[in-house]
Amino acid sequence: MTNWASPSGDRQPDDSAGAASPPPYRHLGSPGAPTPPQNQPQNQPQNQPQNQPQNQPRYGQYAPGYGPGYGPGGQGQVGQGQVGQGQYGYGATQYAQPYNQPYNQQGPPPPYAEPRAFAPKPGVIPLRPLVLGDILEGAFRTVRGNPSATIGLAFIVATIFAIPTVLVTLVVSNTAFGASDAGDVLMTLASYAGQLVSTVASILLSGMLIVVVAEAVLGHRASIGEAWERIRPRLAALLGATFLVALAVIVVGALLVGLGVLAYVAAGTAAAVIVAVLGAVLFLCAAVWVTTRLSLAPAAITLEGMGPIAGLKRSWALTDGQFWRILGITLLTQLLIGAIVGIIMVPAMLIAVGVLATTVDDTGSGAMPVGFLIFMQVLTIFTTAITAPFTSSVTGLLYLDQRIRREAFDLELMNAAGLK
Repeated sequence: MTNWASPSGDRQPDDSAGAASPPPYRHLGSPGAPTPPQNQPQNQPQNQPQNQPQNQPRYGQYAPGYGPGYGPGGQGQVGQGQVGQGQYGYGATQYAQPYNQPYNQQGPPPPYAEPRAFAPKPGVIPLRPLVLGDILEGAFRTVRGNPSATIGLAFIVATIFAIPTVLVTLVVSNTAFGASDAGDVLMTLASYAGQLVSTVASILLSGMLIVVVAEAVLGHRASIGEAWERIRPRLAALLGATFLVALAVIVVGALLVGLGVLAYVAAGTAAAVIVAVLGAVLFLCAAVWVTTRLSLAPAAITLEGMGPIAGLKRSWALTDGQFWRILGITLLTQLLIGAIVGIIMVPAMLIAVGVLATTVDDTGSGAMPVGFLIFMQVLTIFTTAITAPFTSSVTGLLYLDQRIRREAFDLELMNAAGLK
């Protein structure tokens, strides 16, 4: 079983990926490189002449009066490099010898290209720091390799949580819109109830899909039952983390509204408008920043068994220094999801609005048609079943990528996958 817990002790996380890389290859002849063995013959031949001229050069040396220019004293015409300089039309080549440098002493050879580190891939991603293509490919491979536990799971969860929403909406829809204040209040409450149920469903679904993608990284196919067994004891912590984030957003929003009211009372409408605009911009920037920094909390809570506050702190630590990268990948994912949803929703909404307009004109009533409500819920279930697995897979892979980069978690994943 994979040890998903964070490393203990005084080890400080860093941005390095995996173990320390070996030093670059050193070439023979470079500083600090090992000296090659001198294959010198130990025993000289016995049949060499005893008396040799004193001025006879040894092997590899120049004769007296001849330097590296191949002419007497190294100043010959050929030694001047006339051929190498292009006098006879050949031009300088990579084999031309420098003017005053002996043969076979051209300096160190060109550096070798460092071999690309091999990264094992037992599942949907290679076990190394991930790039954008690895994350998107891993998300697609997770959905394609285990459709029953991704698309099927999303469809089941969305359908189960859509049933009470449909029932409440059908009961409330018997009251005509605009006919009374009670009808408007009931529809507003039904809308809020539906959003609350959808939030709980998305939290549950996100946690279960993170379990599926974590097992897919190891090459395992998790079933719906296994995902439920893993997420069931963590559901309360996931809901608690979501509640804390929502509470913080509400508190900050209330403070900004209070500042706007004080500005209106103290300086009038113009000051209130300025404060409201500046407050809205600051609130939006802060919301994006905090949401991105806390986006890995569901994965930490689900896989590491943390509580809500510990999970939020864990996400904050993992995303330190990686805000723009995580934000960019998240925005690109949302753009892809938005394109898919647009392809599905736009034609369906045009048809639904046309049917709704025809129904209202025929009946002359302001009541919401039952068929339209059911159609919208079915459309929501269908889009959730397609988009939720991909979004949760990207979140889970971002979490694993940050742990690989900071904690060398790829080694733990290799051990869990049975790799040496």
